[in-house]
Amino acid sequence: MTKLKIRESLINYVKNSYVSDEDGAHGAPEFDCALGINPFGCSEQVKKALSETEDPSHYPDYPYTQTLKALSSFWSKTSPVKPSNFRMYGGSVAALDAVCRIFGQGISLGYTPQFTEFITVVTINGGLYESVNMAENPNCKFDEKQLIAAIDRRHSLVYIDNPNNPTGQVISLDQIEKIIKKAGEAGAAVLVDEAYADYIEDSESAITLINNYDNLFVARSFSKGYGLAGLRVGYLACCDDLQSYLRKTGLPFAISSRNAKLAVTALGDQDFIKFTRSEVLKIKPKMLSGLKKLKVLETDKRTPIMSLEDTSGENLFEKLLRKGVLTEFGPEVGLGVNAVRLRIHRQDEKLTEILNSL
Repeated sequence: MTKLKIRESLINYVKNSYVSDEDGAHGAPEFDCALGINPFGCSEQVKKALSETEDPSHYPDYPYTQTLKALSSFWSKTSPVKPSNFRMYGGSVAALDAVCRIFGQGISLGYTPQFTEFITVVTINGGLYESVNMAENPNCKFDEKQLIAAIDRRHSLVYIDNPNNPTGQVISLDQIEKIIKKAGEAGAAVLVDEAYADYIEDSESAITLINNYDNLFVARSFSKGYGLAGLRVGYLACCDDLQSYLRKTGLPFAISSRNAKLAVTALGDQDFIKFTRSEVLKIKPKMLSGLKKLKVLETDKRTPIMSLEDTSGENLFEKLLRKGVLTEFGPEVGLGVNAVRLRIHRQDEKLTEILNSL
């Protein structure tokens, strides 16, 4: 076999992902509560616009000027931003990758549990990942003091997902700002992953801080709240100086012209976001109060995901799968084998009944 010059960091790396490469690994369960799609679909305006076609012989409308203007107009309601503060990517994971490309072989600091795909992104870019263990905190509650205490000059990037994935708990802007300040003192940037942030108020977004700090990146997605997971549209927000590095490391034509336009359509239908938020607020609190046997880790009633633990220590993923409920396996989201991440379902009463039958 040819001895190829593979990057050493990849040779012994075992990828831990929430997505399986096996086709139909778990069949078709009655309750699919795994991936973080919007359980209420997407905007009717987007569905109507989906019928529009584009000429496939042309390259996408790079640099997506109209989409950037729409994002600027939308966020200007909460913060003085410009189109140049935004850059488009093929989903928020691609946005995370873009930031990690800037810092290459540096050391990134995160915490456990959080979005495990970030660890992969760091590794494939030649970097190292360190984690502060918050899984042992009472109810897995996030504590910014622990993260702040761990930040030092060795770190080039600090990663926070807010709302947290997999628990669904929300980190306050005050907490995030303290982390940004400590990271700045250590010469590190902060990447706030807001993939699930469309379920909380726009005023709680770290995008409101990008003009105050020159070491802050904020990643957003149209996959979750807007229900456009299949279109793969995400974006990064940061100050102009950081955008200059994103332009240097970025590749053109990240998304199609059609999908860029559909993102603008989705952004313009805030009634759908309001509807989604109100439905989650109906279902999740009802589920939380109705669960009798499983332990619910720290979470926010506004987010569509939560982490559950079986206090008996048994494999909760397998137990639920036998009952027809597909979730995300604990170790794949930074938790133990007795835990899962569950996304709420429209048939919440029947789902709660199943959860209580274990």
